[in-house]
This record gives sequence, structure tokens and C-alpha cells, in this order.
Amino acid sequence: MRIHEMVKTMALFSVALVLMLLVGSPALAQFESDGVSLYAHLNLNDLGGAGNGNDCWGYTSASGREYALMGVSNKMVVVEITDPANPVIVGTSLTPTACGAT
Repeated sequence: MRIHEMVKTMALFSVALVLMLLVGSPALAQFESDGVSLYAHLNLNDLGGAGNGNDCWGYTSASGREYALMGVSNKMVVVEITDPANPVIVGTSLTPTACGAT
């Protein structure tokens, strides 16, 4: 992997990790981080008022645009993080039932 690809991957991972920590347990968000910088903050209300966050993945498109795919209780939220300081919610995908429901 080339250096610039590693830097982009680390930045994407950092934003995804910060999103997970901020929507997860308050206790988790209190731990110090080493090499992770907070560029922006989206809370669950920003993601559509969902009650719980359940997962976060990163994706880089073929054009180089970067996204955080955030799972919440009733949908998946797609957040463009190409500019980490200015995340933009670009779409959602509703789930047929609440995540974890049977």
C-alpha cells in the first residue's frame, strides 16, 4: 500500500472510530486516544433521531470519495467524510425491522 493510501485509510478509520465512540457508551468516549483526531461530531439526532448506534464501516469509492456507513436502530446512514471537518449525510437505507428484532 502506498503512503498516501495509508494516510487516507488512517483518516477514514479515525473518523469512523470517533463516530463509533461518540454514539456509543459515554464511558467509551472518556478514554484517551493516541493518534486519533476529532474533526467533526455527529450525534444520533444528526443521524435521524435513531435510538441506538450499532456499527460503523468505512468505504472509499473508485473516485476517491470517502464515506462512513453508520448503522442505527432503524436504518443505515451514509455520511460523506471526504472532508473530515465537514461530514455530509448523503443518504439512508431503511431496514424492514428494527436492527436486532426478530
